[in-house]
Amino acid sequence: MAYESGGIISATDYNNLLNDTNKFNTTWSTGNGDAGYGQTAVTTKTAGDIVSATEWASLINKLNITRTHQTGSGTGVVAVVTGDIVEYQIGVANGVDLAYTNRLTFNAQGSTTTDSGTTHNINDSSTAAQQHTFTRTATFASADQARYFFNNGGELNLALTAGSNTGGTGRGASLLNLVTATGGFQDFRATTNGGRTGTGETETTNDLTIGYYDLTTSNQVMIRIDEDNAAYTPYPTDYVRILVKSNGVQGANADKGTILTFSIELNSGDQSATGFNDGININFTSALNVTYPETASGLSNTWGTVTIG
Repeated sequence: MAYESGGIISATDYNNLLNDTNKFNTTWSTGNGDAGYGQTAVTTKTAGDIVSATEWASLINKLNITRTHQTGSGTGVVAVVTGDIVEYQIGVANGVDLAYTNRLTFNAQGSTTTDSGTTHNINDSSTAAQQHTFTRTATFASADQARYFFNNGGELNLALTAGSNTGGTGRGASLLNLVTATGGFQDFRATTNGGRTGTGETETTNDLTIGYYDLTTSNQVMIRIDEDNAAYTPYPTDYVRILVKSNGVQGANADKGTILTFSIELNSGDQSATGFNDGININFTSALNVTYPETASGLSNTWGTVTIG
């Protein structure tokens, strides 16, 4: 019998809820690309078999976990108990569809691992134009674990902190001002990021549309902040950029890579014609912090631990 009001659920009805296009296992289990939480797939039934109350209850419970993760509350459907007749419940069918539609939403997140920070030094006396690039990486144990991290609501955050202007030059001060103005980025997630965290100077690029599933093996500019009033030159030629790329597709389920590389690029203009002839001797710190998905809803950790380098 077809899955309809007043009907008993057949094996075909049950299987269609699980494995039909973009149904429950797509969201709950391995899935593909930005669909898939990495949980153990719900097993389908052989045609003609009876769907037991225990099996139906297990599906409802998993669906309620999914919707609680996404919205903070379940479907409202109460799991049947042994002896109950397994029959049509509109909340299950609707809940399965909503679970897929809202697969990248989350009501809460888990713990944050705070990076102890890496200190970066520039000590260059050249008056020519200078570009200094420092990288931070986030590495996942497998392609699917990277997918599950972002699909379940994990995020990365980069914090930049200006250090000392050891050389005492205006050129060094300009770059440190730009580091502070850039601030880093927040909420790098599956398909978006929260942009720069600093303020001031001239914001040339602050691209909020770049997330994990937008990555390629080529650098993309997330943030560029330009000097708007350099004290040592009439031309605002200094700027800081944050760029991101990955090591490319590594698995079979449409991941975007297992190693994410964030480049912090400090650029200082040519001093040869300004009369200042300043070198640069500064340091600053970067911290790449990880906020993990939550497990309080009942989800299992399928994403592992992110290694920060």
